[in-house]
Amino acid sequence: MATPSASLQAHLRSQTFPIRSPLQLLRPPCPLLKLPAEIRLRIYEYSFAGTASVRSRLALPIVCRQIYNESHKLALASPMSFGSAPHFIDFWRRNEPESRAHIRHIQVRITNPCQIYRAAEELQAKCAEIPGECRGLRLETLTLATYCDLELFCWLLAGTTELETIKTMRLVDRIDEIRIRDPFKKNIYHLVGIFKGLQGAAQEEWGRMPWMAGFYEEVDYTGKDFVGCRFVRKEVLPRVLGLGLTEDVDETDLERLFVERSQSVLDKVEIPKFHQVLRRGVPTLVFHDRDNDRIFELRGIR
Repeated sequence: MATPSASLQAHLRSQTFPIRSPLQLLRPPCPLLKLPAEIRLRIYEYSFAGTASVRSRLALPIVCRQIYNESHKLALASPMSFGSAPHFIDFWRRNEPESRAHIRHIQVRITNPCQIYRAAEELQAKCAEIPGECRGLRLETLTLATYCDLELFCWLLAGTTELETIKTMRLVDRIDEIRIRDPFKKNIYHLVGIFKGLQGAAQEEWGRMPWMAGFYEEVDYTGKDFVGCRFVRKEVLPRVLGLGLTEDVDETDLERLFVERSQSVLDKVEIPKFHQVLRRGVPTLVFHDRDNDRIFELRGIR
């Protein structure tokens, strides 16, 4: 094969390794960087706060180094989704301490009923196992998402009684709000039954707890609304309820307002009727699922 001419070699090299003049290096690589920095920051905020999928929103920082430097802190502060708690732990370890301080909202997928009330405590404990790893951990919201039908697992041994829940929640002190999402309504009967048990039993124990249990309403990225369950630390109730710092509301009124809003959300949910029975001395909620014409039970709920 003949050797390419010198002019052809120069042409190929110029296309592969283009030589740029100083003016070309200073020229912004994309129209976005031609905008003032203040406008770019507003665009980043809208991008990360939008309703698009997490994968789409987090594509912005990898456009170029300058956009990454300007936007990665906002990206960390936006809600991020992880396939499991270990995935988040790995992500946490790979970030510098100054970056971890910006992580405030995460979502973790759960595939086992046991994880519903243990994931938060285990996630916090895993972060604390390594010296210094938990120093910057302070989450505003931890969302546990149940995308699959958890009825396939053994709810009867899931450890979701109110006393076990209270015992676990005593150990969680670095998370302000724990949400349990059920966007496809595959587990709503179980979740509502458990939370009804929490609301109706062990009131004295919950009165001494720094947490409150209730329901919330949320709109997903498709525009559909759904009901979820949540634990909220009492000290952040003003922020969760959307009250300003200047509004003077005592603790009792805050808790009452939280309960009222929670009940108003629950009233919108069409849940099956249930009755309480004893199964070998264990308090049990018995549901009738009219859609599938079946009966199932939740044990350990008083």
